[in-house]
Amino acid sequence: MKFLISVIFWLLYSGGLAAQTALSSDNSAPLDKEKCSVSGSVLRQDTGEPLKKAKVTLINHEKWEDSVFEITDEQGQFLLDNLPPGSYSLSVSRPGFVETSYGQGKTKDPGAVLTLTRGQNMTGLIFKLQRTAVVTGRVLAEDGELVTGARIAAIRVSGRGKMQEFQDVAEGTHTNDLGEFRIFDLEPGRYYFAAVYNPWSSREGFDPPPKHHSRIGFPPVYYPNTLDASKAQTVTVAPGQETSALDFRMQPAPLVTVSGKVLNLAPVAEKGQASVTIIPRSSELAGSFSRDNFQTPSKDGAFVIHGVYRGSYYLQAIREDRETRTFDLARTELEISDTDVEGAILIFNPHLTIRGQIAWDNGKPSDLDNFNVELAPATEQAQFPRMQAPKADGSFVLKNVTEGEYYLILISSNKNCFAKSARIGTSSMADGKLSIRAGDDALLEVLVSCRAPRLEGQVLTGESLPAVGVYVVLIPEPPRANTRKYAAGRTDQNGRFSLQGVAPGDYKLFSWDSVEENDWYDDEWLRPFEAKGVSVHLEEGERKNIDLTIIETSP
Repeated sequence: MKFLISVIFWLLYSGGLAAQTALSSDNSAPLDKEKCSVSGSVLRQDTGEPLKKAKVTLINHEKWEDSVFEITDEQGQFLLDNLPPGSYSLSVSRPGFVETSYGQGKTKDPGAVLTLTRGQNMTGLIFKLQRTAVVTGRVLAEDGELVTGARIAAIRVSGRGKMQEFQDVAEGTHTNDLGEFRIFDLEPGRYYFAAVYNPWSSREGFDPPPKHHSRIGFPPVYYPNTLDASKAQTVTVAPGQETSALDFRMQPAPLVTVSGKVLNLAPVAEKGQASVTIIPRSSELAGSFSRDNFQTPSKDGAFVIHGVYRGSYYLQAIREDRETRTFDLARTELEISDTDVEGAILIFNPHLTIRGQIAWDNGKPSDLDNFNVELAPATEQAQFPRMQAPKADGSFVLKNVTEGEYYLILISSNKNCFAKSARIGTSSMADGKLSIRAGDDALLEVLVSCRAPRLEGQVLTGESLPAVGVYVVLIPEPPRANTRKYAAGRTDQNGRFSLQGVAPGDYKLFSWDSVEENDWYDDEWLRPFEAKGVSVHLEEGERKNIDLTIIETSP
């Protein structure tokens, strides 16, 4: 995204939050008239004092090797010079402070793309960093006794609906001899908190597994003191906030054993490996605590999993074929009560070999590197994707494919390539999806075009000023099952944006004053803004320019 345009810099004040954009800009050329520079200072937001030893990182969007970083000096100053013109992301970080991006208005905003034109010398940038948050609490047993050595999880939530993700940012946090815990350096956001306690576990990686297993355990407890992950509540953490008295009370519960057999494990026994695990079905949050419930089956496929609590589960096996570098998944549902489960059976689906052929619409481009064809499962929690690079003649073979619905994906350094059409036997691609069935030996024919449309424009505020550092999202018209058709970008310091690699079709274009990344994948969240999106029709090879006004998310 390179734009030869006049640069106007705006000083953003958002309640003292986050980074400020350029205070001034000197467009006089450095010694090398082609090179650019960026300089400024980093301050503490609470005191205004210079912040030394902060890391300033500048990422080049076109060439990773042109990315640089610098450490601020005693006065909090930094200088990044000898930079090629182009599109960048600029951020500042330091332990104990919230990482802040250039052009960021609020802590959850993405920050702006920094566009440098030839010979530009950007000076006077000011970043004001806020303190990170701290959460403290205790863990107690059911009788009020303090619990030592309980693991505390702080699971950050990002996205919504089908794109919601969980990340435990408190790995290694345990209660001390007083049953207390302290989680520090937390970034602002939404978190689930939980306590996990297993007094009989061996030290992972050091001790052999025990020969005898307890029949009583302590299931994970989620804030606010519930054993049901679906009833867990998030805690919103603000910059510099100190949250105390986040206490948990552990409750004993019976443990059972699940045993059974993987029937058709033998074909990969000599050239790969396999594992069996049991995952709660109640919520994805509960699944993040199932990492201890796994085992490597014996050569005949037998397995035994100890320490399982009552509930609804997926029992699944994963096997790896090292020769083809592929993975298989076998899965069944289980309802666990207070008694052991015996004779559980897992069966891998039979393999198919898919032969394919690439045809190029308007010729194969010369700048095509690392081109791959991928079949990605269209259903959640299904099989693993299969990927292969075509040969020079366009032929390819996808091995160890199982029956099912798949999205056809092209992976390439050229963002303008897309699958214009595809067909296997009597099944044609619809909304990017193909149906693969056993017994179908037909050729997978893929027609590729490298003339994807491109959408550019500018986002303005209600006062007709450039909207700096906001998301711009292109969303397909319903149905929206194929999330790969979505496209998202950020505005630069001039409110400009560019979206590439988009397939032709009908879309709506949105930009919000404040939104967390991936929220737009949730239909419920999107519904109030649906009528405010700008309708866009994109043709193959088209380059369209659209300006839009930002959508306010709060009155």
